[in-house]
Amino acid sequence: MAYEAMVGRDGVMADSIAWPLGHRKILNATFFFPMGLHQRKHSRKYRLSGNLSPMTMLKKAIAFVFLAVFLGPLIWTILGMGWFKHYHKHHPGKCSVVKRRGVGSEDFQILTSGLTFITSGLFLELASPDYKKYIKSKGKGSIQLIDMNNPTSGAKDLTINHGSDFNRDTFRPHGLSVLEDKVKGGHLIYVVNHVEGQVDRVEKFRYSPKTKDLKHEKSIFSDVFIYVNDLTVVEEDKFYISNWLYFVHDKLTFLESLYRLPLGGVVFYNGTSGTLVKDRVFFPNGIILSADKRYIYLSLPMDHLVKVFKRKSDYDLELVQEVTIHTGLDNFHLSENGEALYGGCHPISYKALNAFSYPADNKSPSQVLRLPLKNGLIVEKEITELFYDHGDLISGSSVAGVYKNKLMVGSVVNTLVMCDLP
Repeated sequence: MAYEAMVGRDGVMADSIAWPLGHRKILNATFFFPMGLHQRKHSRKYRLSGNLSPMTMLKKAIAFVFLAVFLGPLIWTILGMGWFKHYHKHHPGKCSVVKRRGVGSEDFQILTSGLTFITSGLFLELASPDYKKYIKSKGKGSIQLIDMNNPTSGAKDLTINHGSDFNRDTFRPHGLSVLEDKVKGGHLIYVVNHVEGQVDRVEKFRYSPKTKDLKHEKSIFSDVFIYVNDLTVVEEDKFYISNWLYFVHDKLTFLESLYRLPLGGVVFYNGTSGTLVKDRVFFPNGIILSADKRYIYLSLPMDHLVKVFKRKSDYDLELVQEVTIHTGLDNFHLSENGEALYGGCHPISYKALNAFSYPADNKSPSQVLRLPLKNGLIVEKEITELFYDHGDLISGSSVAGVYKNKLMVGSVVNTLVMCDLP
């Protein structure tokens, strides 16, 4: 190894080092040895590899900022798509597809009696042309009903009785929340509705246990309902909703998602108007209330997070917990005893994106998590996976719930599945 001594302009000793490989140099670098204090006091500056002009330094700083601000989120989004993830299929017991019509079972709520209300036929204005064509080819949107005490009877579309303020042909349901009437059975069902070409709204229905149909009571609008995903009802006509996205233009929405812009939020509707109670949230999705109504659980599937908020007396929300779950949780379901959350998840994001963009040709894995609760908070170390399927039985799971010894799993644009639990 050869060392060639050199002296800098300020008398600073430096070495040019060459590491030989046979007769070839594989590295040639100039660096400086540390100097003692008696040497440094005579030197006004250090010669690194030549002085940088202010303009060069400015250009490098701008390039660094560009990489950090623009490429950083892009790289993070790409890495979060699950390119290198792999899971092994497992079902908790015998599983089968529930008999029904239509496409998808994006959200549902199981009541204490076993009656379960399901949304089907999700249409999204910003979805791909193939998605829209596929959904429309499967018929209208609907609310379906299944009795978990007799699941082999299948899920059936509910008749909707309505006036002129509701159009059955344009009904496209998304998130759902039920205010249960345990005495008379006249449950109130609130459903997010994406009418093509119109603003989002929440539809209010009342279920009749005698005739087993729905009566449309009213449509609820608000200026702060931007691009609504899910909702959870506190009491009659009072609820929280998740504003999924801010932009309603496809190109701007693409940028919002790609660069992870935190422009979503949570809105509280007080019966007459809506108020933004939590802003700067990226892609908020499923939202649900705890059994004692003291806590709100919010899923952020693109960040693989679940956030827990404590409700204040003015309906505002205070963040008390943030849990990384390493998967994209879509919608929640609260257990009957209130001691656990169940989540339908999209574990491999790029496959989910392909399946939702071209649902006729692609499948996406399905996953169900159980998230135990204690004093309103998620017990992170006790989270378990109940179900995983590569997409063959059910593609793109969006919600899951348990009733007695049955696990039911819904999907965005695919089947509805029932599994036996041990």
